[in-house]
Amino acid sequence: MVPSRNEAAARWRIAEWASGRPYRALPDDLLPVDLSDAYALQCALIAERGATVCGYKVAASSLAAQRMAGLAGPIPGTLVAEDMHSSPARLPRRNFQDLGIEAEIAFRMGADVDVDLEAFRPEDLIPFIEAAMPAVELADKRHADYATLNVLDLIADNTWCAGIVVGKAVANWRDFDLAAVEGAVVLDGQIHSQGRGADVMGHPLNSLAWLVKNLGQEGTRLTKDMVVMTGTMVATVWIDDVKRVVVDMGAFGKVELELTDD
Repeated sequence: MVPSRNEAAARWRIAEWASGRPYRALPDDLLPVDLSDAYALQCALIAERGATVCGYKVAASSLAAQRMAGLAGPIPGTLVAEDMHSSPARLPRRNFQDLGIEAEIAFRMGADVDVDLEAFRPEDLIPFIEAAMPAVELADKRHADYATLNVLDLIADNTWCAGIVVGKAVANWRDFDLAAVEGAVVLDGQIHSQGRGADVMGHPLNSLAWLVKNLGQEGTRLTKDMVVMTGTMVATVWIDDVKRVVVDMGAFGKVELELTDD
């Protein structure tokens, strides 16, 4: 049976990942032509992997991340259970070509999100949230050249998401001013960069609201137990020979990651 164009694109991408070659955009005949097409290719990629969708992420939700990637605004990605890890995590360095770390606040949904997409406010989403937690996204840009980056292809490539590491759930998250939560990226014991919740579209709830509307426009919605990564507080930190990463958000919690050479 001849694969569909979306299946062919997904298989091409997975073969690229397995080859260890630097990032390349899809061939011209497989490239997405618009946003809806890019989302469809992202879904086809997840399906071809046989992976289990466990949530979504908002990429480039901060101005720092948008400037670095040359983007005009946020873009969505899909989270899968196979790439979700609990802190403290130990992961082999060989799993990644060109690893970047992002410090984020994540939400876990306590109910299916059902809102009027044209009229809801970010605060209307609070009753649907079960918990919040500190989290790290693992981004693998595979030595991509930002100067030639095709944004639609980036979406189709699931925004380079190579996994997430989540910290302990904060059940009383409503007691925190999430915009004021500060996060420090610490590499091998040295503070590299710092940010706060307000750097994520003004407030992590604004990022969640953007995602809800974006998914809704594509006929998808957040459901109970899904995890949402709201976006990085700092510009992505690309690391080479770092062995230990800590994202410390003070009283809100921390995430720990050790990269091993075994």
